[in-house]
Amino acid sequence: ANIDPDLPKNNYNWDNGFDIPTAITDNPACSLSVALLLFHLADGISYLESKSSNSNLPEWSVFVAMLYERIISNHYSKGNVAFQLELTKVELYKLNKMLTDSEKIFITELDGTDCYITI
Repeated sequence: ANIDPDLPKNNYNWDNGFDIPTAITDNPACSLSVALLLFHLADGISYLESKSSNSNLPEWSVFVAMLYERIISNHYSKGNVAFQLELTKVELYKLNKMLTDSEKIFITELDGTDCYITI
């Protein structure tokens, strides 16, 4: 199938809440690459930088903390879908210096099938 390159990628409207992303991450078939994608799309980088919840965004805090813990504890299998970072070299450098070894998974690209994922 031909995919229209003008269509927005990752077009989930986060103002609609976290029910759909949570259902995806709770699914036993959810792979590490999908979990990492959702973590990054949900602005998990902010969580990585402070490791604290945001009282103004309680749903976000619960979702991102849960996803962080699952990813760190190897809850998700690697699967066969690629994960590609969309960070600048400066962002990547700063994160690489501040993250623990176990947290480096959040800035590690995964090999696999490159899928156009629209959620």
